[in-house]
Amino acid sequence: MADIYERSGDFKQALTFYKAYSETGKAYLFAIRHNELFYLQERFDEEVHEKEIALLKSENALATATLAEKKAGVNMLRLTSGFILLLLYLLYRRYMAVNNDKSVLEQSNEKLVTELVADPLTNLGNRRFLAQWRNALKRHDYPQGLAVVVVDIDHFKHINDRLGHHIGDEVLVGIANRLKTLVRKHDLIVRWGGEEFILILACNEQNSERCLQRICEQVAGAPFALSCGEQHVTISMGAKFVSHAGELMDNWDEILIEADKALYQVKTSGRNGYHLADA
Repeated sequence: MADIYERSGDFKQALTFYKAYSETGKAYLFAIRHNELFYLQERFDEEVHEKEIALLKSENALATATLAEKKAGVNMLRLTSGFILLLLYLLYRRYMAVNNDKSVLEQSNEKLVTELVADPLTNLGNRRFLAQWRNALKRHDYPQGLAVVVVDIDHFKHINDRLGHHIGDEVLVGIANRLKTLVRKHDLIVRWGGEEFILILACNEQNSERCLQRICEQVAGAPFALSCGEQHVTISMGAKFVSHAGELMDNWDEILIEADKALYQVKTSGRNGYHLADA
């Protein structure tokens, strides 16, 4: 229409149509641009949304992985703690077993030592015990002196033959127990062998005979209660006095021989008595 008015010379009307066309074109272009911008905005929003979703998924995966790692760490800690507790328990069991074995071994050793130095019948020390005691002596021990006494049960063979060896064992135990009641805590009594005992009495020379007399009288003074009934049993004793432990350490064999000789004198003179060898 603007072209027609322009060819007819109506430029004013043509201008009006040109302006109207221009405004329409602008509006059309603006609408197209608006639609393009809207489309771009939608695409942009979709991409942002997709990226946000991807980011959230990544964060979720990371959180899941972190949680799994923590859970694995907790499980590992529990497993390690359980292993340590099991190891400690096994070590404790081993420690208790070793301690128990050690205790059994110590008890066995103590029993063995006791058996080595003790007479099984009378529970007195034996020859080995006496040897250990002598080895442990110091020269200045027993400064007041001591008496080495050999004790022999009178007619012991007759007791065995007449009443039996089991009664003879009862007599040995009875004599040992009575001698224990007659010696002091610092005296020594051992079973030397057979029906013989050895006493080490801490006493001075003036009291040594009185000690021997008291022991002899106390043994003979009351009967022994045996399974065959009460029986009177007597002993014979030979003794040698020494002035101190050093003398005993230096001359043990000679002292024992002197005591044996004194015992022989008692046995040949009727038994049930004592004799103190001359100094």
